[in-house]
Amino acid sequence: MAERYSRAVRGLAAAATRCGIQVSPREIERWRQRQLVPQPERTYPGHGSLAIYPDGAAKQVAEVAKLLDSGWKLDDVAVGLFVRGYDLDEETVKLAFKAHAERARRLLTRRAPDGDTLTVPRPRRRRCFGRFGGIRASRCGAGD
Repeated sequence: MAERYSRAVRGLAAAATRCGIQVSPREIERWRQRQLVPQPERTYPGHGSLAIYPDGAAKQVAEVAKLLDSGWKLDDVAVGLFVRGYDLDEETVKLAFKAHAERARRLLTRRAPDGDTLTVPRPRRRRCFGRFGGIRASRCGAGD
């Protein structure tokens, strides 16, 4: 029976485990398809192909897993990786920022119970802005 995941993906999962993070090949494949994990370099040495992930891929997989475990949405993970200096596809980063900005806009334009559209309750500010380390939620609005 053929293996469902490539040797390269299984090896990357094992390397992430050595980094202290338990991830499955299925998760890595899903993250790779979402452009959160670098694409492997493929060579064709004769029979079939050989995929090799670049140096640092296991560390990036571990970072994706940590962010998701701490409650980040998959779209936000791309922004978090970009801010932390990981190399990501430009379109992936743009789409992630766009999705985050749209969620922020929706949260900020909801009416507060007293009808004031400019006042955003503290839990919403934290959910919207508190994810991207280094940004304090209390700076995101007046009234604290």
